[in-house]
Amino acid sequence: MARIHCTIQEYHRFLGPLIRNKVNSLTRKERLSRNKICEFCGDKSELESAHIHGKGRKKIIEYVLNEYLSDNYVHGNLLEIEKKIIEAHLPLESTFKFICKPCHTLYDKNKHPDLTIQEKPAPINSNLTEYSDFKKLNRIELWSKRKHQTNHKMIKAFLELSLKQKVTFEQLKNICTNKKYEIDEKKFLGNYLSMKTDKGNSHGKVFFENNGYIEIYPVVMNEIKEYFNT
Repeated sequence: MARIHCTIQEYHRFLGPLIRNKVNSLTRKERLSRNKICEFCGDKSELESAHIHGKGRKKIIEYVLNEYLSDNYVHGNLLEIEKKIIEAHLPLESTFKFICKPCHTLYDKNKHPDLTIQEKPAPINSNLTEYSDFKKLNRIELWSKRKHQTNHKMIKAFLELSLKQKVTFEQLKNICTNKKYEIDEKKFLGNYLSMKTDKGNSHGKVFFENNGYIEIYPVVMNEIKEYFNT
């Protein structure tokens, strides 16, 4: 049974690279499973694994090592500690964002919104009618041509539902994640939040909520009618 006796700094220096390689192996498999779709901007590109702010590799290692720390030295079973550090990275979605290089650069510079399920959307004004109120309106034409993108699928799903009824969040989520549209639930949630704001590197304002129902801004709907096959 191999045991370790070292400082935290020595662990980072000699065993940190081993942990990094093992975690990289896990994230590589996850990136490949995402079909190159960036979970921030929705574009198709080679993905990178970005540690969520506050959950960097060294912080996770030190969090685990604190359990084995005595007199400023780490004492314990080498393989047991390694296993706990790897498990502390799981599930990967709680530790990493799988995003394209431009989004990764912005995120690391704190210029990219970390859109998560827990984030509360900013209050919206459903009476916005001027094109100048929508800074990213030109993206609608681009999305209409990219049928593989999540934002394209979400707009099509909303249009399909709205022909029959007013659309609730649960109804939109259910149709987007079914066999026809095949959007991962977490990806749906991230994209939905990003399609409610123009802030930062979000997709841009499309949806807003009114009395428990999801609607599309009239200005945006005009663009959708022009470029999507409605």
